[in-house]
Amino acid sequence: MNENIGYLINNLSKNLKYLLNKEIEYKNITAAQYSVLKYLQQNNPDYQKNIADHLNADRPTITEIIKKLERKDFIKKIKDENDKRYYKISLNQTGLNLIFEIDIISDDLIEKLLVGFTKEEIDLFKKLLKKSNDNLWGLKNE
Repeated sequence: MNENIGYLINNLSKNLKYLLNKEIEYKNITAAQYSVLKYLQQNNPDYQKNIADHLNADRPTITEIIKKLERKDFIKKIKDENDKRYYKISLNQTGLNLIFEIDIISDDLIEKLLVGFTKEEIDLFKKLLKKSNDNLWGLKNE
């Protein structure tokens, strides 16, 4: 097994995304679409550019995700009051309900990930992940 930290983190991320996609497939949504909904849950409404920046996704990818979410009636576009050329993306009640359903599935998946971990190990794991993420965000913003 490869012991490189970057490889291990990337592999964990890919496996989580794969398993989440598999678990939520019947809801007709992907992990990437769920990420947009989760972002909007905390930042509702917001501009497409901000969503793309926060999720480290290119604009064409986010545009396609937003189109799909809008067709599925999980979000809506609202014209910006100050500049009619721009839209804010807004989560609606259907999207919010879906988030709650997928959160349960996601939480169950994370529980399976952490089987055999003590509470102290889980707390340390979260602390290290947050610290690592903060370090990378610092590099991104330099």
